[in-house]
Amino acid sequence: MNVLPWDRISEIFEHASGLRPGAERNAFLVTACAGDEALRSELATLLAAHDTPGALDRLGDLLPAELQAALPDEIAPDSTLGPFRLRRRLGHGGMGVVYLAERSDDFHQRVAIKVLRAGPDATDLLPRFLAERRILARLEHPNITRLLDGGITPAGAPYFAMEYVEGAPIDQYCDHHRLTIRQRLALFATLCDAMQYAHQHLVVHRDLKPSNILVTVDGVVKVLDFGIAKLLDTSDGRAAATVTGPRFMTPDYASPEQIRGEHVTTASDVYALGVILFELLAGRRPYQFAGRFAGAQGLLEESPTRPSVVVDEQAAESRSTPLGRVRRQIAGDLDTIVLRALHPRAGQRYGTAGAVAEDIRRHLSGRPVLARPDTLRYRARKFIARHRLAMVVLAHAAVGLTAAGIATAVSAHRARVSAQRAAIERDRAEEVTRFVVDLFAAADPQRVGGREVTAREVLDSGAARLARDLADQPISRAHMLEVLARSYRGLGRYPEAQRAIGEAVSLRRGQQPPDTLALSLALEGLSHLYVLRGMTDSAAPAVFEVLALRRAARRSPDSLIATALNNVGSYYHARGALDSADVFLREAVREWRAVGDSGSRLVSALGNLAGLQSQRGRLAEAESLQRSVLELQRRLLPAGHPGIATALNNLGVTQYRLGNLAAARRDVEAALMIRRATLGEKHPDVANGLHNLAAIVERQADLDSAAALYRSSAAIKREVLGDSHPSLARTLGNLGMILKARGDVAGAESLLVTSLAMRRARLGDDHGDVGIAMNNLALLYAGTGRGRRAEPLQRRAAAILRARLAPDHVDVMAAELDLARTLSSLGRRTEAESLLVALRRTLEAKDGVVGERLRRVTAQLDELQRGRRSIER
Repeated sequence: MNVLPWDRISEIFEHASGLRPGAERNAFLVTACAGDEALRSELATLLAAHDTPGALDRLGDLLPAELQAALPDEIAPDSTLGPFRLRRRLGHGGMGVVYLAERSDDFHQRVAIKVLRAGPDATDLLPRFLAERRILARLEHPNITRLLDGGITPAGAPYFAMEYVEGAPIDQYCDHHRLTIRQRLALFATLCDAMQYAHQHLVVHRDLKPSNILVTVDGVVKVLDFGIAKLLDTSDGRAAATVTGPRFMTPDYASPEQIRGEHVTTASDVYALGVILFELLAGRRPYQFAGRFAGAQGLLEESPTRPSVVVDEQAAESRSTPLGRVRRQIAGDLDTIVLRALHPRAGQRYGTAGAVAEDIRRHLSGRPVLARPDTLRYRARKFIARHRLAMVVLAHAAVGLTAAGIATAVSAHRARVSAQRAAIERDRAEEVTRFVVDLFAAADPQRVGGREVTAREVLDSGAARLARDLADQPISRAHMLEVLARSYRGLGRYPEAQRAIGEAVSLRRGQQPPDTLALSLALEGLSHLYVLRGMTDSAAPAVFEVLALRRAARRSPDSLIATALNNVGSYYHARGALDSADVFLREAVREWRAVGDSGSRLVSALGNLAGLQSQRGRLAEAESLQRSVLELQRRLLPAGHPGIATALNNLGVTQYRLGNLAAARRDVEAALMIRRATLGEKHPDVANGLHNLAAIVERQADLDSAAALYRSSAAIKREVLGDSHPSLARTLGNLGMILKARGDVAGAESLLVTSLAMRRARLGDDHGDVGIAMNNLALLYAGTGRGRRAEPLQRRAAAILRARLAPDHVDVMAAELDLARTLSSLGRRTEAESLLVALRRTLEAKDGVVGERLRRVTAQLDELQRGRRSIER
């Protein structure tokens, strides 16, 4: 068999699928295939399948009159679109009308629904409307609004549902809350991070402005409205249409090349970021246009006046700072950053949005910014600013002294400071020691009647004593609370640990003088507890605050930065944002290696990266990383340590995904034995080990043993994690599938519905775990003659998983295979066959253990095709 180059097919298909079928697409294929008829034939088949099923994709072929008739001027409140019920109109823009809506099924979610607006230009706007849907589908970032669903109204108008963001435009938010310059810069750096992500995914927004950048009540930046955004990997035909068609833009924020109608790149978004930064700093835009393009000549030829010059008293008041100080804060670095972003020539601006963010963070931490000339005088001034206190001490000591006298004075001052600090630390240590001695004295057998006191009772006693003791020693109290939190966490008592570390964070915030390192460590502990308890959204503020605190005091390379990066990556992994998790975890590994660490902290980052790659289906990389982690742990830790158990468990999970069931069972059982011996029976890690062993035993066809193991795991999780933890939901879902296989339909349905509801409540509607739970419930419906109820669940599940995982990931292929079976059972053989053909091509191009799955797909495809031939005869 002649195997065609799949990467080349994929690349050409991605371009061609965006062109209208007909002469435009055919001309592109002739050029792209360069005479390779086999390649062209393969692409023609794929494109035909791509064009056939989707109602939204057929809208472009409607006649203008038909499309116009389908577009209502207004949709009445309480109308239903798919699973959503409209509540009220939010507003309208150049392409669509936006409504607030809520899910009309059992799941509670508020969304914003955008419907293509009516008007004489609706036919011209349709491709741009559908392009916005494609763009949002490829972006998964916490600071970019998410696409949730899409479809057509009963009248035939296209719509899509987005995350509903309740907030204020970034400039209004900053002014209303009277944010200082530093606080505004922190928000702006987050905006730059979001745009860097979009640019890395080949998307240029082209209409960045404050009204498209909202800040929620929780202070989270959200970028909206990609309605005129541009995909950099679109074909030349579509790009040309953008230049020659109407110039959609907001002139006050448009770059010179947009005003001139020239080719637009990421540099245009960098320019818009410069305008927004100017406005956040100075309270006004760099250029004031009288009309749509009137007054744009200055923008095309010269840089604007520096923001430090134009800022006025009113702007200073809304920044909670006197005017003179605001001007001094902006003058210098910030003026330079703004003017570089606003340079009339695109090539002279910052190369990326990420570079703008980096210079903002350099400025905030007192380091030299990259936009300034790197002179000795400039670096010396920045050094002095970062070490102002030490320089003041040195200057005072220098009065009337020789050089030798200066050194003596500084040495004496340092000695006094060290002595004072040592005395404070000694007093604090003595206080803590007395507390601990008294704490363990409470466990004296003579005091408790001879019975054995558990570790938890000792900790509970300590928590009670802290509520009344050390009231006048907040820092000592914070330190002891942190110790208690770590101890509770080690016992698996997560709620108690969270309460302790939460109080410690509050005490650290009130510490004078501020100790940002201690605060960041306490916040780090709090974020860990949130993740362990399945409260992933609650972890976000702490995770990102830790990274911001440490970046502001960065030393390069920095082990604390590496830890924060690792935690951010783990947060994204828990949220199901796998691409973002990959970026941060790899950066954490690089930072640890730059620091020279080869111990437990590097092991943690490598282990997290390995687990991520295993989930993404990159099993060869995952196995290699996990074997490295196991080797490091065995070298660093004594035999029987829980850290070795974790490495063995994770390696076993990857072996399971590779199909090596005997090896997987050996590793997971060894890990479980260590965990039981060191952690006791009622610990979350023991429950996870039982869950993993059950999955392996299930694959080995021992359903009774698997069900018993899942029940044991669920009982522990309920007791130590609570009734709504996502980990418990996964175990209940797997147990439901066991009951399904054993014919207990009612019991299976109850568990699968419960599992799906628990995951959606804690993880959101578009998490990968939610997609898996949806597919499991749909399998039950399909297997019990309820195919019409199964199909929409399976379509949604496949869409969720495709958005988060690679096309050849086992979970994606399983969901699409299940959907094909359901479509076949409903008599929709053409759609089922199209799905199976695409699946077989994916499997044939995939490395690894796919033989059994390929045989299943091929057998089902052959059965479908035989059925069609018999009907035709």
